[in-house]
Amino acid sequence: MNATVIELQNVEKSFGPKRVLAGVNLAVEGGETYTILGGSGSGKSVTIKLMIGLLRAASGHVLVEGRDVTALGEREWIALRGRFGMVFQGAALFDSLSVLENVAYPLREHASLSEEDVRKRVAEKLALVGLEGIESKLPAELSGGMRKRVAVARAVVMDPKIILYDEPTTGLDPANSRRIGELIASLQQRLGVTSVVVTHDLPLCFAVSDRVGLLHEGRMLTTETPGGLRASTEPVVTEFLAGAA
Repeated sequence: MNATVIELQNVEKSFGPKRVLAGVNLAVEGGETYTILGGSGSGKSVTIKLMIGLLRAASGHVLVEGRDVTALGEREWIALRGRFGMVFQGAALFDSLSVLENVAYPLREHASLSEEDVRKRVAEKLALVGLEGIESKLPAELSGGMRKRVAVARAVVMDPKIILYDEPTTGLDPANSRRIGELIASLQQRLGVTSVVVTHDLPLCFAVSDRVGLLHEGRMLTTETPGGLRASTEPVVTEFLAGAA
C-alpha cells in the first residue's frame, strides 16, 4: 500500500452552535481516488476544505504527506497549496476572464514563466481535458460540462500531486456527469495524482473510487471499496444508498 498522503485524526468543526464534524478520522493513500459520501449538511465540503486549509479544525489534527498542518499560518499554507489542485463546486470561474486567463491564473500568481510558456502550459492542460483551442472564449460561451472541464484544467495547471473535487457533477446532465467521471479517472491514471472527491452522485462515486467513506452524524461511519459499500448490511449505509439512488 502507498504511504498516506492526507490524514484527519479526530477532527472536529463547528459553526456557531452547529457541530458539523464530531471527530472525523480518515486516511487517503497515495495514488488512490477516495470519495466522501454523505447526506446534505453532513460536512463533506467542510472536510475537503480542511484538507487544503480553507477552513481550520476546532480540534484534532490534519496531516498532509506526514506533516501536521493543523496550525499552519496562511503564508505557510500558500506554499503548501502548490501541492494541491482544487475543483470547486460550480467551477468558480472568473466570468470576466477568458478561458486562457482563467486557467493561467494560478501560474500568474505563483509561477515565474514567460508569456509564451504560460500559453503553452494552458494549451497543454486544455488538451488534457479535451478542450483544445478555446482559449479566447468566455465562461458564458461554454456549456456547463465545458466550464467544469476548464475548472479541472485550472486545477492541474500547476502540476499538483493532490486534486480535490468538491461536487464536480452538480448541475450537470447524466452524459456530462459521465464525462467528468471519465476525466477524473483518466487524470488519476495519467498524472499519478491522489484524488479526493466529494459527491452525492452515486454513479460517479462507483465509477471513479478506489475507496469510499460515508460521513454520518459528524463522523466517518465506514470506509469501503465500492463493492464493499454496495454489499454492506449496515442499516445507515443501505438506507443512504437507497435514498441516493
